[in-house]
Amino acid sequence: MVMQSFAIGVEYNFKTDASNLIQNNTLATLYERNAEALGVTNCPDKSVTGAISGSTDMGNVTHVVPGIHPMFALPTDASIHSRHFTEEAGKREAQPYALNQAKALAMTAIDVICQSQLMDTIREEFKQDLAND
Repeated sequence: MVMQSFAIGVEYNFKTDASNLIQNNTLATLYERNAEALGVTNCPDKSVTGAISGSTDMGNVTHVVPGIHPMFALPTDASIHSRHFTEEAGKREAQPYALNQAKALAMTAIDVICQSQLMDTIREEFKQDLAND
């Protein structure tokens, strides 16, 4: 795509190369169970949780290694990526939400490390996901 900046009279080329995000179902299920064990209520609507929209280089990562891209809510109606959301996320009241997510992710990593058959399942699922992509 060729773009031109009229402000300074410069023409430049850029290419976007963001791959779709492939959520590993085994990892996602482990993560959801661990989050629920911490009292987190996960969104039951798979049409919301199954398809991440937006632009992220995390999609590129999930074409190289299995991954998940969990998201969580904070007690605010502020729009994500806004200054107001940043302020809300920095408040003490937001800390338990973020800490629970960090704990759920750590618990998921421990599950994978301690249960070797899980890694085999994750790898096989990853191969199938790449083949079907």
